[in-house]
Amino acid sequence: MNLNSLKILVILPFLSTLVACGGSTNTVEIRDYKMAVLDDDPEVKWEFEKMINEFNSYAGLEAIQYVDSPNNANSVVFLTKGLKDNSPLKNKIGYGQWLAEIQENQWYASPGQERQRIVKYAMRIELDEDYVRERIEDETTVAKKEKQVLFFHEIGHGLEMDHNPDENDIMYRNVSSSRGFAPFFHRVRAYLTN
Repeated sequence: MNLNSLKILVILPFLSTLVACGGSTNTVEIRDYKMAVLDDDPEVKWEFEKMINEFNSYAGLEAIQYVDSPNNANSVVFLTKGLKDNSPLKNKIGYGQWLAEIQENQWYASPGQERQRIVKYAMRIELDEDYVRERIEDETTVAKKEKQVLFFHEIGHGLEMDHNPDENDIMYRNVSSSRGFAPFFHRVRAYLTN
């Protein structure tokens, strides 16, 4: 062990004592999703604006706000050509990921003081371009529900949801138009109003 490693071992317990014995931490979580589609095609933008509005309608609240410009967004949807063919399983048509940015006003607060921690949540959705474009103008009941289930499923991941073992749930591992919406949107409301 070199001298620098020893210094770090001595300093780390001291720092953790300062942080642990200091004041409290007030954590504020911000779930204000402003979503843009990273595609210039007006039909694609319109399709996702509709799906975001449908998501909000099912949720019974404005869970996600559609914004036209990526400069005004903290969350994005983008289409990837060949995602399905290039995925390890050869059938993956979407990915959803939640993101969090943490800001703290100070790393230490003395007793009686309060540290402020702000956690800002966002999401990133990636979908197979061919899958989306093939269904963009298809408004049959089955095609519409397939698009909704895929989009809602990936949004679920963006809202920190894992896969659900219930085959009737939107968050089941395989996306299918036979999924029920009610339990999923109950969890969405609980997550966003918690």
